[in-house]
Amino acid sequence: MSNTAGHFIVEHGLRAFPIKPGAKAPPWADNNLNLASADVPTLKRYQQEARRRWPTGALNWGVSVALTGLIVIDSDEKPGKVGAATMARFIWPRTLTVRSPSGGRHLYYRQTNVVRFVTSKCPLFGEGSDVDAPGYVLLPGSVLDSGGEYVVIDDAPIALAPDFLAEYLTRAERSAVEQTPLIELDQDANVTRAIHHLRHEAERSVEGRGGEKTLLLVAGHLKDMGISRDMAHQLIAEHYNTPEHCDPLWNDGDGETCDRLDVKIANAYEYLKHRRPGAHTAEAEFGDDEEFAPTPKQEAEDARIREANVKAQARTAKVRDNLTAFRRKNPEAYARRHRRR
Repeated sequence: MSNTAGHFIVEHGLRAFPIKPGAKAPPWADNNLNLASADVPTLKRYQQEARRRWPTGALNWGVSVALTGLIVIDSDEKPGKVGAATMARFIWPRTLTVRSPSGGRHLYYRQTNVVRFVTSKCPLFGEGSDVDAPGYVLLPGSVLDSGGEYVVIDDAPIALAPDFLAEYLTRAERSAVEQTPLIELDQDANVTRAIHHLRHEAERSVEGRGGEKTLLLVAGHLKDMGISRDMAHQLIAEHYNTPEHCDPLWNDGDGETCDRLDVKIANAYEYLKHRRPGAHTAEAEFGDDEEFAPTPKQEAEDARIREANVKAQARTAKVRDNLTAFRRKNPEAYARRHRRR
């Protein structure tokens, strides 16, 4: 990762992913917009994976616009295009702006309660406007083989999106579906897999880098894995709300509602309704197909993981007891350490 792209990702808390050297596409993975991350260790792992695919040349990097909570206005201003004239029709708040190799501009804005990005008309302001709002854009430091580099031309803070954009961005929310579980919830094998996911695969929840949304998606993923809300709360509290995964730790059961672990998990189960509970399990996808029944080797591995998880739960309980004792003995110091800004 170039120093420019790395600094830009960290400074602005962007959820990013690697792209083929010298190009705008392809990304290193098909599901790049959902896998994009702001977590540095995760990005390093993505970089290693991309290097196996493209061993030479400096990787380019893109930002998942919607996942980061942004709207990026892409104005095509190369010769023969009218993006600049289209942009001049509106009053744009000053914001972070990047110049593309072709001479166009990327204006970065934060989503608001009024302006939400799901998908956009293309072009954004009608045919021939040469302005759109893409799902991802390349970050500063990215270079194209055709010539030129993406560079910051206005290092202003990222401003809130102007309200008038709501008229042009179309909402394409996924419809809620009926929420009867597809499988029996909290089966031992699925609980085991959920614990493994929380401990080894789930993205870190980091304050200032989309940590609230990360926690929401982590809880939603457990719902997809056939885990009930109460069990998800227990598992996340024991295996995810730890210093290794959450910075700072989430309050659980007390404190302000907006900062509580139990509230965020409840919100995930209440509002993430585009899939039925258990949808991402082998049983839901393949039913009684014997081809997908667990083998003795898989059952033995599940048993080994369950045993390891019991030991991990004991260690986690000890750490949590120590934290509880510390909070009771030093409430002011605990509040300073775990306050979410």
